[in-house]
Formats: sequence, C-alpha cells, structure tokens
Amino acid sequence: MSSSVTECFLYILKPGSAARYDELHANVWPEVQEDLRASGYLRYDIYRWSDLVITVTEQDRHRTPSPVSEQVQERVDRWGNLMAPLFIASTDRDGNLLRAAPVFSLFHQGEHQ
Repeated sequence: MSSSVTECFLYILKPGSAARYDELHANVWPEVQEDLRASGYLRYDIYRWSDLVITVTEQDRHRTPSPVSEQVQERVDRWGNLMAPLFIASTDRDGNLLRAAPVFSLFHQGEHQ
C-alpha cells in the first residue's frame, strides 16, 4: 500500500470565467501556498480544459492533520469567496466535493482508495 493518498477533484466553471480563474491561480497568495505545504500536501496540481477544472492532490497517508488556526481559516475563506462566483458546480447534491474515482494507476495497481 502506498504511503500517500491521491485524490482528484472536479470543478465546472461558469462560461466566461476561465480567464479570471487562470489569472487568480497565476498569482496564488504566498501565504496560501505556505498553508497548503504546511498542511501536508505532497502534491497539489490544478489542470483546466475549457470550463472543466481538475485538481489532483496527494497527502501523506500517515500524517495526522493539524488543527487549522483562525488565521489560516480566514485565508481559506477569503480564497474560497474569490473562487465561488466562478463555479457552476464544485459539490454534489449532498454538498460533498466532486471527486473523480480512480480507475487505473500504472504504478499503484490494486491500491485504489
């Protein structure tokens, strides 16, 4: 079993929002980048095809998440408020993030979560 957990999230942008989305992500706040690193992400990659955004994350399977400070939560909320108007969809009917299910891995066969 791999020592990391990989997840894939899907987001659908509103038509005409791609340029703004790309602009914001070309200048992700340094403190947000630091927060992501400090929270244990080994990988946090974002891809976009037209209005479809795909985020692939990887975290250490054995790391216990640290509590989020009020300051970090405030940054997360501010960033989320910038992103929210750009999306048509980012969650399912139950409010869960849209996740793509793993189908195949060349290097981790049989280890789908």
